[in-house]
Amino acid sequence: MYIGGIFTYTCIIALRLSLCLLFLRITTVLWQRWSLYGVAIVTTFINSINLFRLNIFYCYPVQYYWEESLDYPASACVSATTEDRLFYAQYSISIAADWATSFLPLFILKNSKMSTKAKVLTCCLLGLGIFASGASFAVVILSKAHDTSIDYFYNSYPIFVSQMSEPFIGMIAASLATYRPLLRSVGTLIGSSHSARESHNIQRPDVSLIKVGFRKF
Repeated sequence: MYIGGIFTYTCIIALRLSLCLLFLRITTVLWQRWSLYGVAIVTTFINSINLFRLNIFYCYPVQYYWEESLDYPASACVSATTEDRLFYAQYSISIAADWATSFLPLFILKNSKMSTKAKVLTCCLLGLGIFASGASFAVVILSKAHDTSIDYFYNSYPIFVSQMSEPFIGMIAASLATYRPLLRSVGTLIGSSHSARESHNIQRPDVSLIKVGFRKF
């Protein structure tokens, strides 16, 4: 859990920055750019705080995180109140960031010269991050049941599953948008090779018919 938490927070920070940099490349409107800068700064800030406070330095000394059975003098961990506040602050900002970056393509492509079909497809690809907010909602809802439960391990696994699914959904959302030119190139290549094959079949004479003709001759 300790190592997994470090990778989860660093992955989420990298994903937010990746999505914001992707949108910054295709927009020149000032308020949109400032919105992306704000999302990048705020999400990086809150996730960095939780990375250090709720994970790396969750307990003092640090090894007390995974060795609570040992008796350390003056050992202590983050209080439940502080943990809940940071926890809900992180996922509230995460949900807001997902929705902001998901609906921003609607404004970016609104006045573009693309066809309506291309606009819809592009918005769907760039707006896939909205599905990551579903994992955040699940974590917030499940955490309430977890707080009131007495069986920690049995009631914690849905939270862990939701937390782990968020980075994976984010990676899919950040990657699929960049695949559109690749898929278009592959489709063009397949279409051109198919056309060339058909033209080759049309131009190539039927050898069997030629042989029959020679026999008759």
